[in-house]
Amino acid sequence: MLNSADHNDLQMLGILTWLDKYPWDDPDYHHYIDTLAFRFNGKIRYWEMLNEVNLMKGVKNLPEKYVKSLKTVYECLKDRSPQNQVVLSGLAEMQGNFFEVLCKLKAQDYYDVMNFHSYFSPEELIPCLEKIARLMQHYDFRKHIWLTECGMSTNLDAETSEGFYTDL
Repeated sequence: MLNSADHNDLQMLGILTWLDKYPWDDPDYHHYIDTLAFRFNGKIRYWEMLNEVNLMKGVKNLPEKYVKSLKTVYECLKDRSPQNQVVLSGLAEMQGNFFEVLCKLKAQDYYDVMNFHSYFSPEELIPCLEKIARLMQHYDFRKHIWLTECGMSTNLDAETSEGFYTDL
């Protein structure tokens, strides 16, 4: 699959998870990341640190633990190759203040691409992007923003949504 992607000038997004323990509970997590980075060096350049981390339940101090692990991943991947790009967890929706807490904790120092998922109506996407932009401006940083999952419904109004995505 990676050879086919490379042949067609496509990039794969590697999604980092964990083995027996959460990353923040595993003192050897950096070895796992280094092994992946070595094995897929030059084949996977973009690495997402956990998927939808903000939906994890029952983890005390989750943002702090996530940022600590994100730093480990960032340093490990960048040590292996400066070309590696760390992608923030695909945050599920953008409701609540999880992203802002990450900003307060300086998570932005340990990723290259901000990433989120959208399963709401198309009309809600613009306020979501405005919220992200406001937080980036408030915390004085700029990152590329990716939307790596979406399942948007069609416009329920009688009017057409033609042009919505090109305008966006």
